[in-house]
Parts: sequence; C-alpha cells; structure tokens
Amino acid sequence: MIKKILKYFIYLLLFLYMMVIFAPKINIYYFALEKLESYKIALLSEEIKDNYLAFDVKNVLVNYDGIDVSRISKLSIGTYLFSSKLTIDNVEANNLLKNFIPQNIQSIHLSHNILTPLYVKINIAFAQGRAFGTIDLKEKKIDLNFDVTKSFIQKYKELSRDFKKNGKYYTYEFKY
Repeated sequence: MIKKILKYFIYLLLFLYMMVIFAPKINIYYFALEKLESYKIALLSEEIKDNYLAFDVKNVLVNYDGIDVSRISKLSIGTYLFSSKLTIDNVEANNLLKNFIPQNIQSIHLSHNILTPLYVKINIAFAQGRAFGTIDLKEKKIDLNFDVTKSFIQKYKELSRDFKKNGKYYTYEFKY
C-alpha cells in the first residue's frame, strides 16, 4: 500500500515538475508587459532566452511615459515547484534620477513562496549599502530596511527624508 502511495506521489511530483519546465514562461512575460503598459511602463529588449526553469532577458531599457529611466543588464525570472524568483542585475539609472535613487544598483532579488502567498521578499544591493524587506500584496504596502552609510543619507536627501531610524537600520514604508 505504501509503495503504491509513494509511486503516485512521485508521479505527481514529476507531473508538476514537467508543468513548470514546459510552462509558457515567455507568454507570461509578455502578459506582464501588457499589465505594465497600464502604468505607462515599457520594457524594451530584443534578447530573450528561455531556459528550462527560467528565462533571461538581457539589455533591457526601462521606459516610463516615453522617458528612458534606466538600463538593466540582465533580468532573470525563475519558476520552481514552490517558489518564483526575479533577479535584476546591474541597473543603471538615468541622470534625471541621480538625486532620488542610486545610479548603479548591483542587484535586486524578489522571491515569492507558495507557503507565504501574500508576501514577496526583496533584497537590493548597491555601492553604499543594501536594502531588504517585504512587499505585502494584500495591504499593498512595501516595507524596506536600509543598511546604508551616512554618505548615502546625505547624497539622496529626497529619498532619505522619508526614512525612520530604527536601531541599526533606516526603515521606509510605501503604500501603492
């Protein structure tokens, strides 16, 4: 009896794994692009590569309302059995944004897990520090903790004026 249950469980896992591998990931990407258009955001790229569990988009130009905002070296989206990950590498912000955000962001990692479906974890690394936190999908709220240098606070006054000192970190909360 246990062998039969184990056999069906293995078949179920294999079926789910194959569903993830053969899922139309690029179609999901284009669907996300359509949703971003309603917010006047366009991602322009010609290099899209589909892997088994993920796909990569290289040399992405981010455009907001007709203005080039930033350039992304690599965007990688991975779908796994119980989680999804979005990795954005080497974000170079436009000079128009140099007073608001760091011009060179090394990486941004977003991860979503089935066990906590209403939360997305976020980790950001840049030259003067890092940020980490969560996105609450139900409350539509972003909570970030910044571990940054004092020069970051002085340089990005527009961003840091909304920070609150919380022990070692600066916290930032945003409702969308």
